[in-house]
Amino acid sequence: MRGSRSQYLALAAALALSGCSYTDNVLDWATGTTSPTNSSSSLSIPIAPSAAERAADPTISSSTLAPAVGSTTTSTTTYSGGTTFVGQKVQTLRSELGQLQGNISRHQQEAQAARQSLSGTASSYFSLIAGINARLQGGTTPGNPQLVAQWGQAQSLLDRMGTDVARLNTAANSVAADASFGNYLLGEIRSAYALQGGIESDRDALRQTEVQTQGSLTNVDQLLNNLSDDINRQSGYVANERNNLVTLALAIQNGQLYGPSLANRNFNSAGPAPVAAAPRAAAPRAAAPA
Repeated sequence: MRGSRSQYLALAAALALSGCSYTDNVLDWATGTTSPTNSSSSLSIPIAPSAAERAADPTISSSTLAPAVGSTTTSTTTYSGGTTFVGQKVQTLRSELGQLQGNISRHQQEAQAARQSLSGTASSYFSLIAGINARLQGGTTPGNPQLVAQWGQAQSLLDRMGTDVARLNTAANSVAADASFGNYLLGEIRSAYALQGGIESDRDALRQTEVQTQGSLTNVDQLLNNLSDDINRQSGYVANERNNLVTLALAIQNGQLYGPSLANRNFNSAGPAPVAAAPRAAAPRAAAPA
């Protein structure tokens, strides 16, 4: 019994000493102070570097990056996109809103093109009329053929101005139709709030569509007011100049400068005509000077 206990203690001491020796060897090898004495611990297995280690720059996965402070990110609100009854209604309303916005943009371009054409034509017309008046004021022969030809050019330019005014009137009628459609769409959007079978994201989408529709209606009202002012002003110019051309034809025929027509005074006292009224009948074309 005593011999077995002595053997057990000797074996435990040997194991402890070997463990300390192995630990010392590993620590010495890791720190680089001395080479490990144990031959088995000096063996190393080479491991090939990974793709990230071979790269010159550090590799960071984009999926793990957090959004920067102040950066614009998309909303995380989940929209049903037509999976519910209200969601399908929202899709229909958004499609109609896109149609309304497209119509407004197209009518704005048409009105702008008519304004540019009217401005260029008016510049050429008034320049031509000023030249005729200057010739008449300086004195010329009755029925001067050069002035008669210039008078004909002025008549053509005035007709073109009338065509541009008609284009503005057509654009105004189209914008008025857009206003009616926008008010109808806004009523449909507000009625959709009471529908059943929707989720919170559907209500958020309805609210956003309502705000966009109200903004489109504001643009429609502004465009319609601008067109109304342009039509009243330009139609007044054209009507005045038609009366002036009648007087100018007589002046060319007699070779004397008579000035503007007296009929314009009655026209100015009548005031501008409303846009919603029927299109004004074109004034009769003045007869060319003999």
